[in-house]
Amino acid sequence: MKYNIILIRYGEIFLKSERVRKKYESILLKNIKRSLSKEKIDFELKIERGRYFLETEQIDESVEVLKKVFGIHSISPCIHTKLNELNSTIEQISKKLVQNETFKIEVHRVGEHDFSSQDLAKRLGAIVLENSKSSVNVKEPDKTIWVEVRDQDVYIFTDKILCYGGLPVGASGRSISLLSGGIDSPVSSWMIMSRGAPLDFIHVYALREESENENNKIFEIIKVLGKYQNTIRFWFAPYYFFEMASINVPKRYQLILFRRFLSRLATNIGEMVDAKGLV
Repeated sequence: MKYNIILIRYGEIFLKSERVRKKYESILLKNIKRSLSKEKIDFELKIERGRYFLETEQIDESVEVLKKVFGIHSISPCIHTKLNELNSTIEQISKKLVQNETFKIEVHRVGEHDFSSQDLAKRLGAIVLENSKSSVNVKEPDKTIWVEVRDQDVYIFTDKILCYGGLPVGASGRSISLLSGGIDSPVSSWMIMSRGAPLDFIHVYALREESENENNKIFEIIKVLGKYQNTIRFWFAPYYFFEMASINVPKRYQLILFRRFLSRLATNIGEMVDAKGLV
């Protein structure tokens, strides 16, 4: 089945006040464009209330990118057609929509039409039955065919791909993340990013020469986190300086002193970049 458009839905943003919603929509739109452009995907975006429609020839690649954009609730690759061509389109793709499976059709309409959603669902269901070896099951179907009618445009799809939701990165204030090579700091960073906060990262490295960090796994962690935030700013700090400054400190105090050092380091850098929080 040849999809030609992706329907993008956002969730939590829609609950905000009109002023805040418009601000967050603008940030989300910018993040979508940057993420797709970063992967060299050609696209056009059509914007409607509560929906974005992405036209592209690179459907699969776009789906993988969009799944990592915070603020998007779900996406659906669609077949886009016009209302006056809907019957013939459903007839042509019936066998591809369902193959010896039970199905149901759900219709959602926006705009003024001379038919109800239920009437349209019955009509389209009859066409599918006539052109495929399938049967209707409205309670527990093997496949649901969604038909979204928006004025004279129609979008047909069979999948709703859930994304991470949350708020678009940039909707909240910047924070500083103390990033180690373990699992806790990357996970906490990811969770804060999902609430809309762009992050600057600080890593204290134990090696004496910065060039020795070339094979450090921290770069792999940053590479993964970078898929969820379009631009990454990273700060390296050598542990060596702390080691020299604390050379006369008893060992039992060094860990707590090192944590204090990290907090002060992050605070100083946070002031430089106008950060609002520490992760």
